[in-house]
Amino acid sequence: MDPSLEAPAASLLPRSRKGSGADAAKAKARTGRWQTAVVAALLTAFAVALAAAIHHPHAQSLLRSVVLSKRGVVPAHAVRPVASAAAPAPAVSPSPARQQQQSRKSSPAASPLGTSAPSSSSGPVNTCAAYSDLHALTRESEAFYHSRGGLSRSDFAATLRDCQLRHHECLRAQLVGGRLFAVEPLAPAWESRALSSLLLLQEAVDRATARHGDQVAAVLAAANGGNGTAVEWPAWLPKTPVPDIDFMLHVGDYHHTDFHYWSFSRPVGRANGWVFPEYAFYGWPEVGLRTWRESAAELSVVAQSAPWAERGDQLVWRGNNLVPVRAALLRAARHFPQDAFDVTATPPEGARYMSMAEQCARYKYLLYTEGWAHSGRLKFQLLCGSLVVSHKVFFREFFSPLLVNGTHWIEMPDNNWDALPGIMRAIGDADRRAAARNSTDAELRERAHRGAVVERVPPPTTAAAFEDDDVEPTEPDTAPAELSPEAMARTGRQFAERIFSPDALSCFIQELAWSYHRVSTWDPFHTTPVDRRHAESASSAAAGASDASSSITFPGVATDSEPGGAARVKAHPNAVAVDQLVRRMLSEWVDISGGKLKPRKDFGKKGGKGGSKKAKVVAAAPSAA
Repeated sequence: MDPSLEAPAASLLPRSRKGSGADAAKAKARTGRWQTAVVAALLTAFAVALAAAIHHPHAQSLLRSVVLSKRGVVPAHAVRPVASAAAPAPAVSPSPARQQQQSRKSSPAASPLGTSAPSSSSGPVNTCAAYSDLHALTRESEAFYHSRGGLSRSDFAATLRDCQLRHHECLRAQLVGGRLFAVEPLAPAWESRALSSLLLLQEAVDRATARHGDQVAAVLAAANGGNGTAVEWPAWLPKTPVPDIDFMLHVGDYHHTDFHYWSFSRPVGRANGWVFPEYAFYGWPEVGLRTWRESAAELSVVAQSAPWAERGDQLVWRGNNLVPVRAALLRAARHFPQDAFDVTATPPEGARYMSMAEQCARYKYLLYTEGWAHSGRLKFQLLCGSLVVSHKVFFREFFSPLLVNGTHWIEMPDNNWDALPGIMRAIGDADRRAAARNSTDAELRERAHRGAVVERVPPPTTAAAFEDDDVEPTEPDTAPAELSPEAMARTGRQFAERIFSPDALSCFIQELAWSYHRVSTWDPFHTTPVDRRHAESASSAAAGASDASSSITFPGVATDSEPGGAARVKAHPNAVAVDQLVRRMLSEWVDISGGKLKPRKDFGKKGGKGGSKKAKVVAAAPSAA
């Protein structure tokens, strides 16, 4: 809801209880309530009609306020922005029944964040505050673009031109009014990655929109509380859940450019472009990868059903050897002790395929290696309760800055695979020490339970090492105790459960969109006289806006004029909404007969209706449907 809009100023008298007051007083109260309700309804209906006439993005929030007002007292004060200095109108105390209802609603309830969810009358809950540490790479990008004067129209045009020239694994997308569009023609993409990325973004935006609606409703409910004070619009709550943006997606492993794409990862030392969650969260059906929800559910069962002590002590890895870092690993693995390593390339090189669930259930240690860029396996490895060991990573995903070496995983200091056996020996020694401590502690607890006298051997003091009385003994180091491999695997799993949750992904993408919008110095959806960074001089330039040379117009972006001259944002004429794209792909590539979905016979054949697999954005029919 726009904080400048005020809730209806009318108020209702508290309901009279049976047996209290004279009949005349009851009739007068009922008449007053009816008249006030009519006035409130008329005012609210007018506000909604006006908002709808100008395509106000929060007309639905006003409608929600009508529903809320029917449940209790119509707010006697306005929902005001923080800067408002207007004094609130006096409020009428709620009826005893309303007070009892509010008391029931204020009882603590479990929230998704693990804390007590406040009642609606106490204001909205900032769900995304729990994931504020997730935006390190976004802040890095924002600082980079601010340092160079922002992301200009020419920057976007150069990126668009690069995508047109490469014509592979990239596309233009637009987010308009909370709806995601892909602008045709679509370049060839690697199997279903483009579609999965679009579906992931749209789902995150839908979740952000629903969350924003609840937060606005909480603000209105607080205004309906009748406590006689003005409700300040929270500074962290934007007027709309997501901005309208025009951006370029790169859905390949790595774009190797200095342009300004949204991509799945970027190299260490680079800050251009924007990093967003990869397609694998929505599945990769061509290789048998299901959605994150399905895979996470399976791996969580494995983590709980396969105790650490029952897993093997080997380090396991499966993958192809198409990139240098993996080829070097396979060469070095020929000399690794076979009782400590199970490192082999996957078919057709000869190794048996092993699913991630099987790797997690059988082994304590999982090896992570990058591919052409990052590898999508890391988030799955972190989730399954095994300890992840990695070479020095070069590509950073959106969550990479939060991974702590020695806490969530083990990262080697470099890419020297010859040092890996020594590192694994140290990890194995640490695991055996932790097992011995656990065994000793369990024995002591058992003896204490039986009533036996438990005596611990005191640790040696530092003074015993000194024979000279003139030398002061040094204090022992106060460094924190090392985490055992099992404890690191457990913290890695807790990390994955928090960072890869639907709320975390939605909050990350929501902030990413706003950050991109903040640094953009041009308005892609309107004909504007100047860039946004020169908005302070827009009034003077507007006088010459009728001259085509004094305005900046991006080709292919349409606008409408509403009554009164207000502009309504519209997507590109060649833009296709994601839901329409899915339906069209299903109709082109899938036959529906007998209530079943099956691929068309000509799908994937040259010249067929579906075309080449790599010549289009391929949809996974069952999951997309």
